[in-house]
Amino acid sequence: MNSSQRSNRYFSTEFKMKKVKEIETGRSRISDICKEYEVSYTSVYRWLKKYGRPKEKNERIIVESKSDTQLIMNLRSKISELEQ
Repeated sequence: MNSSQRSNRYFSTEFKMKKVKEIETGRSRISDICKEYEVSYTSVYRWLKKYGRPKEKNERIIVESKSDTQLIMNLRSKISELEQ
């Protein structure tokens, strides 16, 4: 079926989530899903981004409570006073 013959198709959220889970667990490959359901790679990658587990990146998230931030600022001011 070429692109001019294919009509717009809509897949349910449950279907997309199920296919993403299959990819993440290794039961299916992206190429298999694309061929079997005639879906573009771009669409499957969008599903992965939207419904998949977040990938680990080389980024760290640092969460400080307001009291920790205030404590650090106070300690820095004391250090600067002592240095003088």
